[in-house]
Amino acid sequence: LKSERGRRGIKNAELVSTWKKETLRKDERLRKQAERGAEAAGDDLLECQVLAATRIAAHWKRKVERRRFQRMREEEFEFLGMVKPKDNSNEE
Repeated sequence: LKSERGRRGIKNAELVSTWKKETLRKDERLRKQAERGAEAAGDDLLECQVLAATRIAAHWKRKVERRRFQRMREEEFEFLGMVKPKDNSNEE
């Protein structure tokens, strides 16, 4: 029981220390941004746009990969006879 309390105390101290470090880093970053002023605003906008484009591209890539995997899975199930084959003819 004592060792568990000690372990918890150490973990808690590490956590608090990490929070303090993160807060200091954030404050320092905000201070530097304030010093840079308006000239950096264009850079920040560009950085945000690049980040947004990267996220959109990653999302699209995952979506396409999911579709491809689903098609491959359905074909495998058809081959194994676990699912009835799709009727791909255009009967009207």
